[in-house]
Amino acid sequence: MTKTIALLNLGMMLLLPACTSIVKKPEILEVKKVAIVSIYGNDRIYREGHTDFTSDWDIDLKQRVALQAYQAFSGEFKKLGWQVFNPSAILKSKEYAQAFKPPDVNDALGIDKESTVGRAIGFIQEKREEVYFNSFFTLKDMWPVKLKSNDQPQPYKIKLGGGDTPEVEPADKVLAKLATKYRLDAIAVVELRYCYKTGMLAIAGSGQGFILADSFVKMISKHGVLVVNMPEIQACGKDRIETDTGVGMWNGKIITGVSVAGIKVTDAKARFLQVFNEANKATARVTMEKIKKEL
Repeated sequence: MTKTIALLNLGMMLLLPACTSIVKKPEILEVKKVAIVSIYGNDRIYREGHTDFTSDWDIDLKQRVALQAYQAFSGEFKKLGWQVFNPSAILKSKEYAQAFKPPDVNDALGIDKESTVGRAIGFIQEKREEVYFNSFFTLKDMWPVKLKSNDQPQPYKIKLGGGDTPEVEPADKVLAKLATKYRLDAIAVVELRYCYKTGMLAIAGSGQGFILADSFVKMISKHGVLVVNMPEIQACGKDRIETDTGVGMWNGKIITGVSVAGIKVTDAKARFLQVFNEANKATARVTMEKIKKEL
């Protein structure tokens, strides 16, 4: 009887799907030199369990927060023995812009940029690019790079005007070519998801709140292999990290300005930098620990 049960248990184990690893071995072990070419977080930050959100963030603040996140993940990459390459040359390359920057409508439609129509379209596109860029916490010259959680990542593009998005190479192929061109072993993309929660002593959505952060990493090798493939997560997910430092809230929203309801308050920029820095460092540490466990 015991033998029969053991055989049945073995059969059940064989039928169960294998746990999917977030790293690809042995390819990940060949990675020594990497670059982070896209690190970004959501500008519209929702309150946990509610429909309230805060989105009127200062542009300078968002770029400084993104820089903190970049520094936090770069530091954690180095702890794994990876050399982090300055991405400036990659971000300014034609290949990067063509693949990840919103497509140029004039080029797509074959319109002369110096013509009256071309200039009008160019002005509209510039404003749309600005709106798109400002909808994220990210660094100057960086664009959000979306990689799907399968073996055939596709580029993330937005449509401008009524036409179709011009055809471009899949994102994984572009990143692999960039890695080869700049003599890197791999290129990484980091996405952060922010939200916030109401503090214990807050009343009717007013009082103190706390920023929550989660993140995931994807990495393409110079051979086009997805060597780090963490699943996408939702804001306020189960692995979110809560900051120790609180921020002011009023009527369900974070106070981002210098006054609320006509009452003057202290400029919050320095405090936000402290809070987001706590969140970025913590989620970088937790996220990279997950990768480290599987190396």
